[in-house]
Amino acid sequence: MRWMFSGLCLLLMTVTAARAQPAPADPDWPCFQNLVPTLSAGEFWSGPSPKPDPGWRDDTPVFNLVTEISDRDTPMQDANAKLAAYADAIPQAERATKLPALFGAIVAQINDERADLIGRLKHLGHRQRLLSDKITELSAEADKIPTTATGPDLANRTEIIGDRDLTIRGFQQMQRSLRYACEAPGTLDRRLGSFAQILMKKMK
Repeated sequence: MRWMFSGLCLLLMTVTAARAQPAPADPDWPCFQNLVPTLSAGEFWSGPSPKPDPGWRDDTPVFNLVTEISDRDTPMQDANAKLAAYADAIPQAERATKLPALFGAIVAQINDERADLIGRLKHLGHRQRLLSDKITELSAEADKIPTTATGPDLANRTEIIGDRDLTIRGFQQMQRSLRYACEAPGTLDRRLGSFAQILMKKMK
């Protein structure tokens, strides 16, 4: 029982410490990584920031390529190979125009995917904040009842502690899920950086 009590104290201290930190720009953002809602092409591309062709989604070969390589389920090695092969098929004289536009389209697609990821992360972050509030509330209720209580008071305290322990397990489970989910936007950022390097090399 002593180790359970110590673990509970550590968790409650973690929750309290997290709530004591300065409020972030978005209180629902649950990740240690800074929230970057949108990426710009210029962060990865040397020279003028490339602009996508406004009708790139209507260009079937471009659309299929961009959506496939931007998908995190496509292995990075395969995505790089597909992008390089597509660039190789473009005449050298046209690459200075077409490859920056292609990269602009990739940035637009990855920003769409990141926006979806960020929305889901913020939803989880909001749920986590609610669980944190509930843990604090239930702990305060339990503390109001003496540990020496008997009868109905004891039953009430036992029920409150049971609810708190269940909420703590939910908080811990969500914390574990977020630990991995928070890495997802970064994988898209690295993917975009790799694509930029490939296309800039093909322009030389």
